[in-house]
Formats: sequence, C-alpha cells, structure tokens
Amino acid sequence: MTLGWPINIIKAGKYLFSLEERLVLLIAQWVVTDCKGPEIEKILSQALLNWDHFNLLLAQHELSSFAYACLKNYSALLPVPEIDLLRKNHYFILARLADLEKEFLMLADIFQGQKVDLLPLKGAAFLIDQIYGDKFGLRPMVDMDILVKKENLFQAEKLIVALGYRKQLCGFKEDYWRRKSYHIIFTKEKNGKICFHLEMHWLLDYPRKRLLLPLLWDRIRKLQVGDKQIALLSVEDTLFCLALHLRRFGNVLSLKSACDFACLLTKYKDLDWDYILQEANQGEMRTSLYFRLIQASVFFDIQVPNLILNNLSPAIYKQRVIKNFIANDTFLDLDKMAKSLFLKNHFVVYDNFWEPADMIINMPVEQFAKFYRLAPYSPGTYFLYCLRFLYFPLHLLMQILKVIERKIVARLALSIESKAI
Repeated sequence: MTLGWPINIIKAGKYLFSLEERLVLLIAQWVVTDCKGPEIEKILSQALLNWDHFNLLLAQHELSSFAYACLKNYSALLPVPEIDLLRKNHYFILARLADLEKEFLMLADIFQGQKVDLLPLKGAAFLIDQIYGDKFGLRPMVDMDILVKKENLFQAEKLIVALGYRKQLCGFKEDYWRRKSYHIIFTKEKNGKICFHLEMHWLLDYPRKRLLLPLLWDRIRKLQVGDKQIALLSVEDTLFCLALHLRRFGNVLSLKSACDFACLLTKYKDLDWDYILQEANQGEMRTSLYFRLIQASVFFDIQVPNLILNNLSPAIYKQRVIKNFIANDTFLDLDKMAKSLFLKNHFVVYDNFWEPADMIINMPVEQFAKFYRLAPYSPGTYFLYCLRFLYFPLHLLMQILKVIERKIVARLALSIESKAI
C-alpha cells in the first residue's frame, strides 16, 4: 500500500506492501475470515521483519490483542522477545476487557433499574453482540461509549456521577459540548489514576438541521446477556454509526474499525437495504457508507450487491479518490500525518463539497483549538481563529508538500534498491 519501506517489499494482488504491513493486514484478515495461515507462515519464515515497525503498525491499527492469538501457532518462527511481548500485550488487553465488560454491565443494570434508556456503542456493543465470533473477547476497547436520549441527559449524568465518574470538559465551556457537540466525557479514578473512560452520546454525529436516523430508537433490538436484556442499535444503524465515525478526527483508516464493519457484514446477511438506502439518501451519508463498503471489499473481499453500490456511489472522480486513499494511505505514519489524513478524509466522506467546507469555515473556536492543540479561549487562539481562512490553506499546503517529499524520497530509495539488486 505504501512505498515508504523499500526493503523487503512484496506484492499482493495489485498492491505493494512492506513485509510488516502485509503481516498486519493478514492478521486483520484472519480476524474476519479465519484464514491466511500459509502466507503468514511464509512471511515469518523469511526472518526479515522489522519487529519495531511491525509492533508500531499493530498499535496504530489497534490489532495488538489479536496478534498473539493469530501468530502463537508459529511461535517457533518468531524471536523469543517478540512472542513474549505479544503474549504480554494479549493478556493485558484481555484483563482490561474483562474490567470494561463488568463496568458496562453494572452501568447498564443501574440505568435499567432507573428506567433510563441506554444503548452501548462500538466496542461495548460488539462485545455484547459477539460479532467477532470465537474472537469476541479479543476486540480491544479503550473506553466505553453509550447513547442516551437527549431528554434523559440530566438524569443519565446524575446516575453516572453517582457511580464515581467525573465530568471532563477538557478546558471547554459546557455550553459548547451541549449545543455544538454530540457527547460528554466522564472518567472514573482508582488510586489516583483514571481506570475508566466513558463517553455519553446523545447523537451519533455533530448536530445538523435534519436529525440523522430519526427512527433509531424505534428500531433497537435486545439480546439476552445472562439474566439481563441489553438493548442494542439495529444492525443497519450500527453500520451507519461506523460510517459516521469516519468524520471524526483520529485514526480514520484504522484496520480495527474496518474489521468491525466487515464482521457485521459477515455475521448479518439479511440486511434491510431499503432502509439503509433511504436513510443514506435523506441523511446525506451515502459517501461515508460507500467508503466503508469499499474498505471491506478491498481488504476482506466482502461482496456487496452492485445495485447497492450503484445507489451509494459518489461521482466517478470521488470513487477513485476513495479507493486511492484506502490503498495508498492506510499504512502511513499516523503520528506524522494525522492532520493531513484527516483533512484529506474530511473532503472525501461527505456527499458534497459544501458541507465539509462549511464545517471548516464555521467551525466553533473550540474545535479549532482542539484540532491545532491550542489553548482554548486564549487571545492568541482567537487571533488565529479570526485568520483561519489564511491559516487553513497554509497548513494544508505544508502537509501536501510533506506528502510529496515523502513519496519522492521513497521512490528514489526504491529505485536505488532495485539498481543495487
């Protein structure tokens, strides 16, 4: 997918990978399809892996908890320190998941007892739904995300605080979170350290004139967990939740999120595509959903009916941009390229140009400060915010130049390597 590692490049299909990239992708494919053993063994037997880079990619794509389970049968081919590190990370994450599951079930029980509707989102929901099959206990969770009804926010907050959580406004005014965002963060401490991180959502995306997925609460399903019934989003609305997550700042190309989407499509074949197409059109979410479906197709060979793709497909030029973005940027260094990837992604995953442009032009000063890691409400931040029409293009130009420089250096290195061989 990238030419950034000229040594030990291999070809898979029409894409080029470093050995480390290919092995990480094979682990992701093993998570979804439970195969790829022979190729994994072949790569490990070459003993040419840069293990530091491999572990960095595992962490970047949030697959560390799966790696040991996938590779333990080939432990004789791995250096002892590496298999020990994978084993240690594996069991640490398993213990953490057990703590998070226990905490969520307690939270759900309290809400249910007070008759306050609560839906788990993402990791907590996938743990309950077991979309990963026999690997359901391996899917990592950093925090817990829940969805509550907006009219229940005050009562939900009281219940959360009563459980020992503290509201974290991250230096912003509470009015910003309530009126211009979609969630509030809470943390719980133990022995002076944060042990649980909870995000209470009342929307799945930033507020807009039209409410997205207005039937969401009418379409919930319930699963039996022990002696409790846990309410979940419908499968279709869960797909939208994952598609909308592309619009956040962060690791938009994470293979863990791609696995989430692919596992849902693999487990649930009988989807209500009429509902999906209707809401994708009315909520202008076609391109975000198309992006996730293409990602599932490219990495996991998930087949989606052509009729569905044709109804969701953006303009031809944007289809190419999306496919190239997924193919070329998935394994870029997130620490160095996070802002560049987000800005590129920001103009790709919306159905038109004007919505993402308007969000940048009219973004609240708090989002501007958060994106550029500036002190909120300081005079300097307000000054730069007023000059954002100059600041944004300049910053974007610098990021583009960095990408061009990186690709030129990588191609030169590959050329030199080829001549040397």
